[in-house]
Amino acid sequence: MRAALLEQENLRLRFEVERLKSEIDRHRIVALNSKIVADAVGSSNSVAAAAAAAAAVQLSFGANPPPSTTTNISNH
Repeated sequence: MRAALLEQENLRLRFEVERLKSEIDRHRIVALNSKIVADAVGSSNSVAAAAAAAAAVQLSFGANPPPSTTTNISNH
């Protein structure tokens, strides 16, 4: 019985680690794209350069929004 509970907790923690890794990767992309935007705006007063850099941030997510920050795993 205890082994089954520990195995279930282990599985839950593995899912949580994978979710956190994905979230960290998403934040890295946003940070990198934010730096690109800041560099583009700082190096040029061109509205077109700023718009192109902002578009790069939107493309980092594509058509999919960021994943939910909650994970529901049944205990059954």
